[in-house]
Amino acid sequence: MSIGQALFPDDGGDEDGLMRAADAAMYRVKSGCEPERQRCLPFQ
Repeated sequence: MSIGQALFPDDGGDEDGLMRAADAAMYRVKSGCEPERQRCLPFQ
């Protein structure tokens, strides 16, 4: 199981932004090159 974590307001100011951030974090974990848990960095 892979889970992406995003925190308001650091990772997104609305629902869509938080979902994109959590999705990006999840895919970094799934790629196998990150620890089992990965917090997303804010989009720029």
